[in-house]
Amino acid sequence: MKNQSIFIITRYSVITGGVQIGVGRSADEVKRILFSKERLDCRFALFSKIMAPSLISQKPCNANLHFVILTSDELPVEHREKLDAQLVEIEKKSSFKCTVIPMPAGSSLSKYINSFLDENLVGKINHAYATVRMDDDDGIASSYCARLCGYLERGIVGFPISFAYGFEGMFDEATEKFSNIRHWYKPKIALGLAFTNKYSNGKYLYPDKNIYSLGNHTRIDIKHPVIIDALAPAFIRTVSLHNDSGAFRYHDSLPKAQQGDIDFNEFPFLKCDLPAEVREDGSFIVAKAASSDAAQYKAEVKLLRAKIKN
Repeated sequence: MKNQSIFIITRYSVITGGVQIGVGRSADEVKRILFSKERLDCRFALFSKIMAPSLISQKPCNANLHFVILTSDELPVEHREKLDAQLVEIEKKSSFKCTVIPMPAGSSLSKYINSFLDENLVGKINHAYATVRMDDDDGIASSYCARLCGYLERGIVGFPISFAYGFEGMFDEATEKFSNIRHWYKPKIALGLAFTNKYSNGKYLYPDKNIYSLGNHTRIDIKHPVIIDALAPAFIRTVSLHNDSGAFRYHDSLPKAQQGDIDFNEFPFLKCDLPAEVREDGSFIVAKAASSDAAQYKAEVKLLRAKIKN
């Protein structure tokens, strides 16, 4: 048995206070939106076409792999059955052990995650592990788990690890293809954010058992020093009609991905046509370093110029 574990944790139509669609709405209205057939069909399509294949594509690593889904205990039966069938497929084609944890509305994520960890780590000695945040419509590079496992093998525990560089693209459900893919460098992004810890004889080395215990990902460095790893693209973030994390106002101000920018061995599930344009600045490094903050300023300047012109 391997002495490291990686737990990728995903919220799938779970009712919590942190979901963007819940802001300013009643509980009944949130449920109506969250469980609408249109939205659930879209979420499952994204999950099955992007996230699930990205898990299946993971390269071998020296860690026990777990995929944990937190979902509402009110998720319609039809969609729960589709979800369960997809998880069976993931287990057949990968090294992941999959678990679904139903949660009542308003429940504490960390409470359920910590109970799951307690049950799965019991009896282990000096066992390094990592918990990882992932949305159900995003994907990770095939080397993600191997890169994260490298930190565990070197005994680097007690740190959040932010894989800060990846891509953001628009997904068309009809064609199942991405378009308008952009480079995105965003330290402390929630997507793929991990926290490493160690368990031994019923005790955790650090009191924060899981990544969600650290609170808001944008302020995670206030609680722990953060390791920023932007050595290679680690994720693809999806822009679609049913994103739960809010608007993507600055997407078009991020640097465009062009032919040769994406290693499709790392993203074998990513179907897209990339432009063969010459990048304005001529530098891949500059494109990689462009942050969402810079994109925000660029978008705001563009808006101001349009107002002045009119």
